[in-house]
Amino acid sequence: SGVEHRRKSPQRMGDELSFLANFYKQPILMAVDTIMPTGAAHDTFKDFQKPESLRHVLYQLKSNISFEELDILKEKGFNACHPAIESLDDHFLGLIAKGTTTANNIRVLRDCRTLDIISFWNFLYGMPGETEEDYEKMIRLIPRIHHLRPPSNHIQLVIMRYSPMFNEPQRFGISNLKAGDTTTGIFPDHPHINDLPLYFSGQYPTAFQNENLAQRFFHAIDQWQAIWRANPPVLEIIGTGHDADAFESGSDQTYLVNDTRMIASARKQPIDNRHLKLLRFLSQPKNHETTRSFYRENHLEAAFHELMDRDYIIDTGAQYIS
Repeated sequence: SGVEHRRKSPQRMGDELSFLANFYKQPILMAVDTIMPTGAAHDTFKDFQKPESLRHVLYQLKSNISFEELDILKEKGFNACHPAIESLDDHFLGLIAKGTTTANNIRVLRDCRTLDIISFWNFLYGMPGETEEDYEKMIRLIPRIHHLRPPSNHIQLVIMRYSPMFNEPQRFGISNLKAGDTTTGIFPDHPHINDLPLYFSGQYPTAFQNENLAQRFFHAIDQWQAIWRANPPVLEIIGTGHDADAFESGSDQTYLVNDTRMIASARKQPIDNRHLKLLRFLSQPKNHETTRSFYRENHLEAAFHELMDRDYIIDTGAQYIS
């Protein structure tokens, strides 16, 4: 991104966190940084020792953080995080210039679940240029990822000062740009009131002018959250005790997949090394052409379609992810 970050040494961070934890007697500390710099897990936290009095250190993370980096943070006591996911649709992510994809966002949520890291994230909506199909696709996707932690909130996008939407409202079809309700609720009406706030409101068309679509989308999220409050579903491979050796030797080992999602056709489904090879290959997002080349070269086409039929592999439209 070209943005430079100042970083404290692990020793200084440990000293400061110990002081804060002991002085304020709080088991949870939240970093005030806007977001953790790329590479900080390796460079800053690899040798960091969390004070015993701290239960959680909460940090906002970029959604391109790797499994290896999350594993380091988990080992150092970062048991919760705020990944900057914000949507599960490629078109919407492009509109807000997130520099990531739906498949990668799913991958981050999956990695957090695998490592038992609590992921707090928000669903944004109300972006100029969004389409009804963006939300229709997410409504269809959500039941397939019920085993991953749902968003904490769904938040309407706001227009920030200095953002492209603020600087070029005409390009985004925004009219009547003005101070947001918080500012107008505090300060009296004044000709220069728009010089004060950071956040603004404006008028522009959104997908949720279709009220039925909005109701169905919010219902899908509410149902996802309710399921997690009751009993979070799982989608996991149940090992036999010889998984690694069997896979590496190429034997015809079989495994069971435990699937408690509402959409599961069966709670227990057998898979073999053909399926496992595909699941491992697609543990990172792959485009359609790369995936087709892989399963054809390895004679795994039948196994691929079996996994697709069971929703063990998700097609986001541009990429596959297991």
